[in-house]
Amino acid sequence: MQHRTYTSGKRQNQLGRFLEGHANISWLHDIQTGDFLESAKTLKVLADSETDLVARKKTMLSIAKLSNLCANTTDGENNVDEALNLIDHEMNLINAQEQLPKSILEAYGFDSSDQMKVLSPRQLIELYISEENRDADQVDFKKALDLLDYLAPTGGTPEQIEKDLQDLKLRIWASAVSRNDWSEIPASDPVDLIKETVFFKLADDCYLQGLDLEKEMPSIDALMSYETLKNSNSNVKFLIQTGYEYINRQIHNAETST
Repeated sequence: MQHRTYTSGKRQNQLGRFLEGHANISWLHDIQTGDFLESAKTLKVLADSETDLVARKKTMLSIAKLSNLCANTTDGENNVDEALNLIDHEMNLINAQEQLPKSILEAYGFDSSDQMKVLSPRQLIELYISEENRDADQVDFKKALDLLDYLAPTGGTPEQIEKDLQDLKLRIWASAVSRNDWSEIPASDPVDLIKETVFFKLADDCYLQGLDLEKEMPSIDALMSYETLKNSNSNVKFLIQTGYEYINRQIHNAETST
């Protein structure tokens, strides 16, 4: 019996050494031998390098998360918590991709989002605010804003990175404005109709979620200087200005009543 146990252990070690260079299957051996932390690390590396199929990346991340949860965390609880946070970060991006509207999937020839390649946060933002997203509402634009937190720095100075971020945020808000025909809103009594625009509903959602609109929204000057809006007629500019003033009044009233 002892000889058999020794032989079995020796074979397991030999197999482990062989699989070191075959990460795509070595995690199975790690799970079998109870080395859940190593299995989780390998799966996370594989998931990070997966670009062809988002469903495959999701499966890898899901098993990696389970492996971390199964691990004995006596000596490495902080490391496991950090690993779980990184996995959740990636899963949030996959969830955003899985929630892409049907019109976008149809426009790009996909039957479902899980058949798509893995998309970057920037690509997801562009899809959510694209013209192909024909029925885009404030929820879609809020998802685009949320995805800004997942953008990886593209290089350059901190000032350039921040400018790139703010430019993309401005693009999202300007695209929200363009979802409605502001020329059809009468200037005589516009507030009720302004409140029904995607732009206003997006601002309202941001405010209700506790975001600072002074930081979240672009200035009126920056918005009206954006390329798709800078040639708007005076009536449209007046209406958008009215929308900003209404939002500021609502914020002021809420602050004074608390």
